[in-house]
Order: sequence, then C-alpha cells, then structure tokens
Amino acid sequence: MNRLKVILSFILIFTLGSTLAHAEENVLSEEQYEQILIDAGMPQALIDNMDFYDKQFIVENSSGSDLQFDGYSESAYAYNTFGELAPVVTPPPGVVTPFANIPSTDLVLTMFHFVTTYNGVQLHDIYGTFEWLANPHQSTSISYYGIQNDHIGMAVPADWEIQDDKYACATQYKNIGNGNVWSAPSSAGCNDDDGSPVEDELYGSAWEFGGNLTDMPATKYKGTVKFALEKKVSTATERAVIKYSQSKPLGGVFSTSISFGPATVNFNPSIGTNDTASADISW
Repeated sequence: MNRLKVILSFILIFTLGSTLAHAEENVLSEEQYEQILIDAGMPQALIDNMDFYDKQFIVENSSGSDLQFDGYSESAYAYNTFGELAPVVTPPPGVVTPFANIPSTDLVLTMFHFVTTYNGVQLHDIYGTFEWLANPHQSTSISYYGIQNDHIGMAVPADWEIQDDKYACATQYKNIGNGNVWSAPSSAGCNDDDGSPVEDELYGSAWEFGGNLTDMPATKYKGTVKFALEKKVSTATERAVIKYSQSKPLGGVFSTSISFGPATVNFNPSIGTNDTASADISW
C-alpha cells in the first residue's frame, strides 16, 4: 500500500510539473509578441506606441493563422467649451499654427485591420480601440466620472458575415492608486464579461462598459473590442466603422437602444443623453 502511494505521488508530481512547464512555454515575451506583429507587416512606428498588453491582445485574439496587417485609421476628439466631444481638426501640412491654438486631444479612436486564415477561409479581424487621454467626465458632477454605461459599436456594409464565435473585449485603467500604470486587460469591464457584445445584428456589434468603472476621479481608461468578418460576396465594399457613445446620465441613470444599418451604428438614449465619436477604415 505504501509503495502504491509513493508511485501515485510521483506520477502526480511529474504530471503537475509537466503541465506547469508546458503553461510557461506558452507565455510569450513582449519581444516575441512584437516579432509576430513585425512579421505580419505592422509598421514599427505603430508597434512602438503599443504596450505589452496591446500587442498581446491582438496576437492572442487572432482568428486564425498567417496573420497579416492590412492598415489602420485614427480619429481624435476633445471636449469643447460646452463639455461636448468634438472632432479635433488638425491643420493641413505646411500650415503653421500658434501653440496656443493647437487643440488638445481627450479621446482617441483607432481601428486596425488584419487578415487571417481559419480552416482554409480568409477572415478579416477588425480591432477597435479607445483611449481617454483625459479623465472622462460624464457630467459636471464628480459623481459621474468614468466610462460606466459607455458603449462602443462596430459595423460593416452589406455582404459581410460577422463570425459569432470570434469576439473579444477588454478594458484597462490607470490612476494614482496603481502607480499610474495601465492595469492588465480585463473582460470584466465589458458588461458581457466573456468579451461578447451586448448587441449584435446582421451589420454590427456593440459592447457596453460597466462594473466598477465609475466614481473614480483622475482615472484614465482604454479598451479594445474585436470582431471577425468573412466576405460573402466578392464585390462587397471593404470598410468598417466604429462609434463610441459616452453616456450622460440623468440622475445617475442612463439607458439607450442600439441599432445598426450598413456601415452604421446608432445609439438612441431614452434616459439621459450622450456624446459620440467615430472613425472608419477602408481596405
């Protein structure tokens, strides 16, 4: 009996050791994630602006093999004198703007397009990111700072099929409490915390941010959502759009309906109001 216990204990220890070693082998370094993106054709300048978690999110959520970078777009927004989000207008090349008139940026939306292969089928991975460079204020009251009840949606034209098993969503935050370092991405900040959208239709998908992401002054936030597309008609327009909706609660309550059309995302608040920001990408 004692001999059997010793043998079983040895087998258990060996199995656990092998499992842990295998798990450690699957953890890539930042340099390895970066090399995968470089091999995919992503410009070094873009990679240099990404932190470890940004690189990891794209690589780990790739829909298939043979990852290929195929473009990006970016839009910037800032609060105007009325406290509303408005597009940042940059001067054309060669035009000198007095420093005092250079607009600040409070919110940046970025879209990335990658092409992958899954079971012999070409898929298009679309990543939409938001980053608050300022502390997002949902009202003039300090009680409504943060991104709770904010939404982000992405949509495509006709003749594309959104893959319903290849969604992803994660948020991050930083403040003085965590040393002003971005937290690890967590899908818990997305209301459907497995990364799935709260609304998905033929033309688009939308995610809602919630949980404890409110009442935190001097906190900044960023997040990434992703869906995968299959082109069903060869002549389909190659375009995707993203829209961010910042909630403006009424008495602490906010509610909105979400709808989609071809390459269109609509947020229609029934309680409270909202500001929106958008970006699009073509390939």
